[in-house]
Amino acid sequence: MPDGQSIAVRLSRRIKAAGIKVKGLLKAYNAQQKPTHFPVSLDYINIIQLDNPLWAHVLTFSGDLVPMKQRAVMLDNLISRAAEEKVLIKADVENACTFYLKEIRLLEEALQSLQAPDIDR
Repeated sequence: MPDGQSIAVRLSRRIKAAGIKVKGLLKAYNAQQKPTHFPVSLDYINIIQLDNPLWAHVLTFSGDLVPMKQRAVMLDNLISRAAEEKVLIKADVENACTFYLKEIRLLEEALQSLQAPDIDR
């Protein structure tokens, strides 16, 4: 059976690892461009305080933090899917432009053949 000291050491390691992970996520967040309704930058000291107004907004918005994590994953998937859709739409537009350019060329050729003098006459 583990003693209190070993439990405290394990918990301390986990807390330290979580703190490092949060700091890394904050650094990534601060490096991104954000919509106007998000804070421009966040710092570690404010994030770890649960009485920060940011947490009131997050908890009001989502109810609790577990759905917030699910929402973050859903939004990440949505962003990935939007990037895929952007590539597909770009390919569709390129195909449509190619098709219409060929149609224009065919119409121009048909117009030229109609305007050319008839040799058989």
